[in-house]
Amino acid sequence: MITTVLATTLLFVYLIPQPTCINVNQTDVPPLDAVVVLGGGVGEMSLSRIKKAAELIKAGIAKKVVIVGGVDDVEFMLDFLKRAQVDAE
Repeated sequence: MITTVLATTLLFVYLIPQPTCINVNQTDVPPLDAVVVLGGGVGEMSLSRIKKAAELIKAGIAKKVVIVGGVDDVEFMLDFLKRAQVDAE
């Protein structure tokens, strides 16, 4: 049983590529499947994060944006993406 769990865990870890962490000032960003934007309250911090996500989408570097946060954070960031003409669901 333990061997099976360990083997499954190792396989799972092996198959998932390492995440790429970037900051809002970084310019040398590799191609990404998705950008995860963490909320931080409605304000400058969330705004700088969602602006960077919109830049990465428009530049074709990232394919999707995943927003994590409270209702106000998500609504604020979705509204920004729509105004920036980034397809948002």
